[in-house]
Amino acid sequence: MEHDKIVAAILKEKMDLEKNGFKPRIILLGSEIHQMIEDEWIESVKELPWGDTLIYEMEQKRAIGKNVFLGDGSMFGLWVIRVDTIDNFKVY
Repeated sequence: MEHDKIVAAILKEKMDLEKNGFKPRIILLGSEIHQMIEDEWIESVKELPWGDTLIYEMEQKRAIGKNVFLGDGSMFGLWVIRVDTIDNFKVY
């Protein structure tokens, strides 16, 4: 699936930066990619034994206008920032 390729590319870019001596801290995600990854993550959480409870909590946060994303903001140990100024992603 498309989201799998994007997630793999994010992890590869992080690892490449680390191999070159950098310490990446954030991922900038375009809105469309952010939504795609978030939706897939929420679907996978439903498969966990306690997934219903987690999904309920996320839906409650969404209902009051809070963004929810991968543990409220991290992916591969990097902070996730959703931006409207890029279409893809960038790791810094």
